[in-house]
Amino acid sequence: MKKRRPRGRKREARRWLDELDVRTIPGPSMREASLERDRAFADLEVQDKALYDAVHQCISDEMERNAGLTFEEWRAQAARLGRRLHNLRALRQALRSGP
Repeated sequence: MKKRRPRGRKREARRWLDELDVRTIPGPSMREASLERDRAFADLEVQDKALYDAVHQCISDEMERNAGLTFEEWRAQAARLGRRLHNLRALRQALRSGP
């Protein structure tokens, strides 16, 4: 079996994180969203350790990038995330409803 390049796993990891965000933000409650995220991470660790590691690397990279953001930069980034999640939810809904 062909080994996947780390770049491909990081791209897959970002898609996995986006899908998790779509399912859990906004959640019914912070507690339920947290439990869902914890379950998803635990399942991923068992199913695909390499992807689990790539997901954690993506989270670490994002934390480093965000460490020096000003409040205005943080707000702009949060707005972009909100738009991206809205678009992902719309795409997900369109795929479910079919042509």
